[in-house]
Amino acid sequence: RGRASVRGVHQLTEMVKSDDPGLAFARVLAANEKPIRTQAVKKLTIFLSRRTKPLTETELLKLWKGLFYCMWMCAKPKVQEELAGKLSSLLSCFATHEQAMAFFTAFLQTMQREWHGIDRLRLDKYYMLMSHFMTAAFVRAKLHNWEDEAVEKLAACLSAAMRPGYDSNSPLGVCMHLSTAAIESFKDSADENMTPEVTLQLLEPLIMAIAESKNPTFVRHLRDNVMDAIVADLQQQLEEEDDEEEEEEEK
Repeated sequence: RGRASVRGVHQLTEMVKSDDPGLAFARVLAANEKPIRTQAVKKLTIFLSRRTKPLTETELLKLWKGLFYCMWMCAKPKVQEELAGKLSSLLSCFATHEQAMAFFTAFLQTMQREWHGIDRLRLDKYYMLMSHFMTAAFVRAKLHNWEDEAVEKLAACLSAAMRPGYDSNSPLGVCMHLSTAAIESFKDSADENMTPEVTLQLLEPLIMAIAESKNPTFVRHLRDNVMDAIVADLQQQLEEEDDEEEEEEEK
């Protein structure tokens, strides 16, 4: 254990200087020793916050291989939730929306690629991780007042997340959970700065999936669990507005 820890510390100090930071970080993020993984996440947060040169798609996918197994090694529910929060907060480290959504896209691709290998006992923590990331993605756009680029990049990520559900042979677990998480995050983040145009742009990936997917199970899920939730929420808002108007009239 002592030698492993020393080796881990050496890797932590060298990985930032590496010509292949994705691979260098992946090795320590997937380490057997929890202290090394914890320090690796801290180092990664600092690294991403200070780095000006964008990571390539290949580097991001290598990095996410390590982050995936960092979560895989995490056993206790409370620690899993804390780690999910730390990993999703990495989205706020990036200077541009393009870099942040590239990181988010690499996460989505990793989940699709690794999904079949996740055993039943580990599914819940990855569902939680996807929910945390979807929330963080919407929060980032909200903090930038739903500016055009932020919304455009987020909508593109949502479209990519739904795309595997168009194929009747693709695993649906990821798409179905992400679609539900997207609606929850959309409702939770909605504010006075979210214009009708922004609303339509963010919901369009889900609407298009209903129209174009050839997978009846996915379409039924979207229709029953996603779009119905939107309609119910809008109906509730209209009823509340009517009640407020009636109260005003009575006064």
